Amino acid sequence: MRQKLKEMSLLVASIVITAMLAWALASTTFNQPNKENPSTTSPMPLNYEATVCAYKNKELLSCHSNTLMNLGKNHTTSQLFGIPTATSATAKVTTMMLGNGTSPSSDGSDTSLANKITECGLTQVTALTWRFSGIAQQHGNVTADYEWTSTCNGVKVNTTGLETAETLKYFAGSNFTDATLNNGDKLNITWTIWIS
Repeated sequence: MRQKLKEMSLLVASIVITAMLAWALASTTFNQPNKENPSTTSPMPLNYEATVCAYKNKELLSCHSNTLMNLGKNHTTSQLFGIPTATSATAKVTTMMLGNGTSPSSDGSDTSLANKITECGLTQVTALTWRFSGIAQQHGNVTADYEWTSTCNGVKVNTTGLETAETLKYFAGSNFTDATLNNGDKLNITWTIWIS
């Protein structure tokens, strides 16, 4: 009886080990690119996600996702691989701006933020500082924010964008709930970007 129980335990253990090895092999094979068709790759691509939140006088207006522009995609490729494209591999995303216009195109074809605001204390900031968001040194997550103070009355603002330092290439853009700013009103825009 003991011998049968021992044989049964060995059989179950070998089935479990075989199943685990088959699963591990399938997972490894599944995540490898198809060498005959390189466009068929891993289901775990490099992802860009971002949220933009707008606050008027410290009150949340809205938070929205944004559109990574084609120029932003090219810039990212340059940063990662040093391939010369429409942007330099050394330029950083350091400019944030405001606009009063239509939402950025969903296909990423825009080359500039529509109706960029260039007066009333709401001009673009060109020395944007990025920091890791959440816990210190959190992998792939960064945040940048800036607070403007309006020097005019009746200024409508509803879009924001990021540009690279090299000849101001449009990296990404987003819309938010319309805000009408009067003299002394503050508008804070916070970008949070996740790379996974």
